[in-house]
Amino acid sequence: MAGTTASPAASATATAVASGSQAPSPTATTAATSSAPTGTTQVLVGFGTGNAPEQIPVQEALASAYEGARPGATIEFLRIPDTDEAQRKLGLLIAGGDAPDVVLPTGLFGISLYLDQDVWLDLSQLMAASGVGMEIFHEATHRAARAVNYYGPDSQSVVG
Repeated sequence: MAGTTASPAASATATAVASGSQAPSPTATTAATSSAPTGTTQVLVGFGTGNAPEQIPVQEALASAYEGARPGATIEFLRIPDTDEAQRKLGLLIAGGDAPDVVLPTGLFGISLYLDQDVWLDLSQLMAASGVGMEIFHEATHRAARAVNYYGPDSQSVVG
């Protein structure tokens, strides 16, 4: 979110979970950690299939791997099973200056909803510095993550 510190590994993990793709291994998503953040990273899960029973254990395992690789880091899930309620809650959190660090899954609609409000970060440089490329994510996520509907078909941004 704008104004927050985003971890490329956490963001990559969120994108992978959101995409429904095969989740990257914890080693791959936690490689570049010399300046890893500590403290609590709040993850809002409330859109699409994010709270599907088969996704929750994967999300929890990725969170545990992240926390294990970063002493002092904690992942806190804010789960809202109803998409409409999640959208309302996210809007209130953003308006109140207390936006979550990661939102998943968002999809093209969710990304587009807040794109012109300076809510999302461009993760492309963080991903490049961490050695995380878009090729590890399901092809269907690329259009949304690159926000081609906003930045154009040649976008190299990775919105998250």
